Amino acid sequence: MNHLYRSFKTIALVGKPRNDINLQMHKNLFHWLMERGYQVLVEKEVAITLELPFEHLATLEEIGRRAQLAIVIGGDGNMLGRARVLAKYDIPLIGINRGNLGFLTDIDPKNAYSQLEACLERGEFFVEERFLLEAKIERASEIVSTSNAVNEAVIHPAKNCTYD
Repeated sequence: MNHLYRSFKTIALVGKPRNDINLQMHKNLFHWLMERGYQVLVEKEVAITLELPFEHLATLEEIGRRAQLAIVIGGDGNMLGRARVLAKYDIPLIGINRGNLGFLTDIDPKNAYSQLEACLERGEFFVEERFLLEAKIERASEIVSTSNAVNEAVIHPAKNCTYD
């Protein structure tokens, strides 16, 4: 049994309000978590679209500072995008697959509630650590951009490419 789950008091729901099915999943999961006594934060754009009470609305940065767990509703692209932002806050992510592949978003939406209950209420999960790449763009000996990547960074040809 995993004892980390006992620290999940504030749980965030994140993802894009891409379609009605995803929005309904956000709304249903919001109410499901609230009924179980969790503090729930919802990513700003989704919360506004669903007309949730203001106190549940949060930016990704606020979610990173305040939540102990983030549930990503969407596909692997959503998971990667949210992971890049939330990585610096070191909070675990769980993905409910609403995309195509589901390599990173493990939970099947048909079994989402039973799997989340096992995870949140009984601690039946394991933490899978992912490594984070940091890519920097340097011009004239000055770093002009820095970004994180969860599993890959694409390098396009340029006049000079050096690797550290």
